[in-house]
Amino acid sequence: MNNIKSKEILNDCASFGYASETKMADEQQKTDAISYEETLPEEGISGELEKVRGVVSSRKTNIRITENDPDWLAGKEKGDKAAADRFAEKFWSEEHTRELRKQIENPENTLFISVPSSSKKNVHPVSLAEKLFQEFGGKFVTGETYFDVLHERQSKKIGPFERVFHPRIYEPVNSKILKAAVGDREVIVTDDIFTTGGSAASLIRAPDRMGISVKAVTGYFGNTKLAVPPQIISSMHKALKNAGIPVKARELAKHLTFEEAKIIIELAKKAGSENEKTELTRKLQGISDR
Repeated sequence: MNNIKSKEILNDCASFGYASETKMADEQQKTDAISYEETLPEEGISGELEKVRGVVSSRKTNIRITENDPDWLAGKEKGDKAAADRFAEKFWSEEHTRELRKQIENPENTLFISVPSSSKKNVHPVSLAEKLFQEFGGKFVTGETYFDVLHERQSKKIGPFERVFHPRIYEPVNSKILKAAVGDREVIVTDDIFTTGGSAASLIRAPDRMGISVKAVTGYFGNTKLAVPPQIISSMHKALKNAGIPVKARELAKHLTFEEAKIIIELAKKAGSENEKTELTRKLQGISDR
């Protein structure tokens, strides 16, 4: 009889243990579900960047060119428009023009606008915009004419992992004139290098607040895919969660580009000490509060 009762007790304990494990599994599933929901992007989480398409000569920056080509260096650092024009002629091909045309519904009804230069010396975006305007038709304006550059530091003088914390800020001027120039035209933004895409993204967001939508971006080097895709938001959420950083990935993604989000993921993974995590939390909160 005692043996039978012992078996019953053991069975009850086993059943209780199984029920507890099942309950714990259910709770974990709920937790996982909540975590998963955090990673799901809201529709259009990248806002105006979602609809922008891009064409670039090369996804990878050619260091031999950016460090040695005399026309590139003169157009980038000395404001030599003739040098920048020569670079556009030899580096931008008809194939790239055809690819860009595919992104535009009415190529003849376009307006090209160059990203303003932080240094006041880089004229490559202007030369590219002017070349494309001549090939497409439509209109061409310089970004400096309609936007003041409010940020002080040039991107190239900021470390790659710090650029995300130094936003490019363009303040609209002559808004009514720009709106009149745009009319019903499709707007295309030109830049030279899309390192993180932050400059182009900021220039896209500025006219968007004025009711002007940008159709496409184009340049010589880098990644023109600016919107943060769902899988990157998910990876950013996991990296922040694992690091114990209480900042929402979805909120960050609203202010970031694809490449900037990847930088945040790397920074979260590298944050080891509590001081590093606290400092990163502070910086990321600043991005969320923009």
